[in-house]
Amino acid sequence: MNITEAELRYHNLNKEIINKKYSKVSLDKNEEKATIIEYIVAFINNKKDSEQQIFAREIYKSIGRSPNYIKRNFPDIAEQISNLVKESKSKQKEIRRMNLVRVIIEIYKEYGEVDMILLSQNLGISVKTLKTGQGIYKGLGQLNKKDNS
Repeated sequence: MNITEAELRYHNLNKEIINKKYSKVSLDKNEEKATIIEYIVAFINNKKDSEQQIFAREIYKSIGRSPNYIKRNFPDIAEQISNLVKESKSKQKEIRRMNLVRVIIEIYKEYGEVDMILLSQNLGISVKTLKTGQGIYKGLGQLNKKDNS
């Protein structure tokens, strides 16, 4: 059965076909959105018990979609991913800060002073990281310079 586009327009069926097509696309997009959200929830549930930081690239990899695709087609999901990553980064900073405080107290109790080498060994990071003073370690490099003076 060959029906031309002109015949469809004559019977006003072209609008119905277009509406059906867009409603199907809308349903497909909603299904895809639900699937993406399921993947994100599963990813977060796997990570929540560990103290590991969540990175955006890991989430997009678990979804199987590129960041550009998600931003273009699901901007609300992209924003949620961004917020999850920011929250995780903040939580990691607090965990590292608490570990730093705990290790400094332990070293001071045991040795009566805090040494950069002991601190780096107990934290599992390099002395160079402590001396460069980035993030929560900022200021520790200055302490080391004062100790050497």
